[in-house]
Amino acid sequence: MRVTSQLADMDMEIGSITRAGDRIVVQTAPGTGIETRIEIEPRDAARILGLALRNPRIIAFMFALPLLCRRARAQPRPPDPQNPWSQP
Repeated sequence: MRVTSQLADMDMEIGSITRAGDRIVVQTAPGTGIETRIEIEPRDAARILGLALRNPRIIAFMFALPLLCRRARAQPRPPDPQNPWSQP
């Protein structure tokens, strides 16, 4: 995943997605970028899901995921020279 903001421009990998109370918690994988924890509240999760389900391109992307994942596995990603945590 690519994260671009005023603070960072780097690749990150999701390490875990868990539930803590009424929130979804997403954490980055160790060694793949700045350690990050994202807490998604119910209203945010509902908004994300609603936006995704109203966008035909996102729905098509979800159906294409098996093929896209197969292609991605066949072509390993080169290391990001701007990310000091990326593996050579």
